[in-house]
Amino acid sequence: MRITQRIAGLAAACAVMAAGAIMAPAAMADGCTLGVSTIAECFPDTVLARAVADTVHAEPTDMLSASAADSVTSLQLDEDDKALASLQGVNALHNLQSLSIAQTDATTLAGIEDSPKLAVLRIDRAEKLTDVDAVRSVPNLREVTLSYVPLTGVSAFHDMPNLEQLTLTHNRISGFDPLVNLPKLWSLNVTDQETEISVSLDKNVDLTIPAPSAMGRRADTITSITEGGVYNRTTGKITWPASVVKSGEFKLGWQITDITPYKTGMISGSLTIKVTIKGETKPDPEPTDMVNVYRLLNTRTGRHLYTTDENERAVLSAGGVWRDEAIAFRQPKTGAPVYRLARRGEHHWTASLVEYTALINHFGWTGENVAWYMDNDGPVAVYRLCSLKNGEHLYTKDFNEYQVLDARADWIGEGIAWHTR
Repeated sequence: MRITQRIAGLAAACAVMAAGAIMAPAAMADGCTLGVSTIAECFPDTVLARAVADTVHAEPTDMLSASAADSVTSLQLDEDDKALASLQGVNALHNLQSLSIAQTDATTLAGIEDSPKLAVLRIDRAEKLTDVDAVRSVPNLREVTLSYVPLTGVSAFHDMPNLEQLTLTHNRISGFDPLVNLPKLWSLNVTDQETEISVSLDKNVDLTIPAPSAMGRRADTITSITEGGVYNRTTGKITWPASVVKSGEFKLGWQITDITPYKTGMISGSLTIKVTIKGETKPDPEPTDMVNVYRLLNTRTGRHLYTTDENERAVLSAGGVWRDEAIAFRQPKTGAPVYRLARRGEHHWTASLVEYTALINHFGWTGENVAWYMDNDGPVAVYRLCSLKNGEHLYTKDFNEYQVLDARADWIGEGIAWHTR
């Protein structure tokens, strides 16, 4: 009797254990078990754990239930979360569709792979992020935006059959071939790519380079060429004559607007040519009494903004409306003032105090005081043009750009606005 009872007891215990095994929460990778583990255990990065906890209205020390994890369809980390260093655990959020990160110290995207519903990934200002290979293991990723991420190539995106929109800005990408055969991609914006090459020349020799190219196409627009350089559209080459060539940096901007077969987008960048003249002494360092004047383009209105404020530049270019066009020119920290004015979202700059005062007193402009200073005896001219489309004034030290625009029917060249060194 006792033996029978014992056997029956063991059988019942086994049945309970078996049932328990069936009903127990499923174990997940990285030691996270939904319904058992805390949020902090599922997401080892404290910043990420806090973001998830806030999204599900809990604390990081609370247990993460399957229903809570499944309720997260969108996760956004802002600039206050910039200490984020790891995305481990993101793939535990099975219903996550959109992940946006304003700033991060992460070096890899490991943790997002195999996220079944993740469709949108946006990351801005990830200066340490060099490994993005995890994107190719996200099966339904349709839209990717990576800004201010030090990428040098795009091989991570070459086998993403569901990718529809790709935006890469302010990176260091020089090769684009892996983007040619993405079957669903219709929007491609790879802009403001900052690349450089090194060239060693004999003395008294011209500096000649081919226009940048991408995806089998040569740049159709060359801008902001360092003083003295000329772009020959027929040969597709930029040349600086020997008379201006010396050891140092020569720069230009470039754009490719025809990205067929894709429906919309463009490819653009800036190229720095680091020149060394054989047998020439090392050039003097850049003067410390100069400030950079940055140029940005409003992609909605077509108007430009000029600023010496690096924070203003960063905030505007990160917003998606303004495109950073790098350094327009450099101005001294002291000298005669150049004034800035604003009116209904547009800006104007002038070295004339009379014009500055008249615009304030009679035409509804608001004075914003001194924008920067100029050196009237400086050797480099800054030219001004007026657009007949929207009335804006464009400023450039690139005489080639000035000539090209002045030859068009929708621009009027107004000559030299001021000088710089």
